[in-house]
Amino acid sequence: MAKTVIGMFRNNTEAREAVRELINSGIPREDIGITSNSYGLEGATGVDASDRSGSAHSGTGVGDSLGNFFRSLFGNSDPDQATYYSDAVSRGGVVVTVDADSDEIAGRATAVMDRYSADAGADASAGVHQGGTNYAGDEQALPVIQEELQVGKREVERGVVRVRSHVVELPVEEVVRLREERVRVERRPVNRLLTDADLHAFRGGTIEITEMAEEAVVTKQARVVEEVVIGKEVTERTETVRDAVRRTDVEVEEMRPDVQSDKRAKGRANT
Repeated sequence: MAKTVIGMFRNNTEAREAVRELINSGIPREDIGITSNSYGLEGATGVDASDRSGSAHSGTGVGDSLGNFFRSLFGNSDPDQATYYSDAVSRGGVVVTVDADSDEIAGRATAVMDRYSADAGADASAGVHQGGTNYAGDEQALPVIQEELQVGKREVERGVVRVRSHVVELPVEEVVRLREERVRVERRPVNRLLTDADLHAFRGGTIEITEMAEEAVVTKQARVVEEVVIGKEVTERTETVRDAVRRTDVEVEEMRPDVQSDKRAKGRANT
């Protein structure tokens, strides 16, 4: 739904700054209008060439053009708003309008006008974003703005622990007892009678005796002697976040010439 965002400014300087910001935010210049006594209906939405010519006239001509312009925006549903903006411009105010073909553009335009102290609001039923702050008459609303501190959390990477395994060789030694056999041959002199066994052995022959020995045999068997367990330990801590927030303070200073003159008059009377 097409909407028109309307912002009321106190002077042309504020209005021009808001227009520059609107253009920088991506809103086309042809969708932005400025209405004032000084600039007339420059680029104002819904105003044709005959209406623009009213800016060159004075008095009733300008007033009629302004009235027709705002009545064309608000229609017959809200004549008070049309009168309000028309009167405000007649007293020197400046109105900036933005044609918005989506809620996103309307919200963007409203935010820009709010930053530049515009009188901006919304009326979805009329299809018009219009002023919500009272600017008519002798009243003006000065907003008091305060920032709020919002603290959130996000995960950040603190570091990486890398665990690698590799094979190393360590020198080891074991003591083992080995058995070894040796054949011993010796001759012993004897002097005895021949026996049957001796007679049986009294012929040629060969005797073989095998020598045995032990040697070390090395085998290896792998065993698990330790485990390295990898995991994460989660702890929580409390941190106090300190910052500063800003707010606007409104100071009221009374400057009454009649009171000052009365004080000076009393001073002269006492002397």
